[in-house]
Amino acid sequence: MDKPTQASEEYLDTLLRYFEDEISSEAYFYGLAEHFAEREKTILLARVERRAAEAVRPLLHKYGLEPRQESVIRDQGKGYVEVHQSYSWHEFMAYIIKRYPRYLDDFADLENLAPVRGVIEIFSQTLPQ
Repeated sequence: MDKPTQASEEYLDTLLRYFEDEISSEAYFYGLAEHFAEREKTILLARVERRAAEAVRPLLHKYGLEPRQESVIRDQGKGYVEVHQSYSWHEFMAYIIKRYPRYLDDFADLENLAPVRGVIEIFSQTLPQ
């Protein structure tokens, strides 16, 4: 199947949701950092989420997409901390390992929805400068 040359509504909705999910996840990991002895590792996970969000921010601007206020998105992410704050580090890693493949699938879905130019832009933003 050929890649579309124009951004579809589904792509734009998915792109916006992806950005907001990354911001929410950043807050989630920063919140969890207070509960694990492996604080630096959890903070690194938060930074990865921010980097992923910033990689797609130029596309939000390009398409005129307006995410919700970051404070609202962060509050949403912090709300998930309670669910996992009692986990041991090993329990948390087991949870992450189980869920991580779904995130890869979500990114692949975003990539598949992207117009040809969008895929190039996403990857050029994630490469080291």
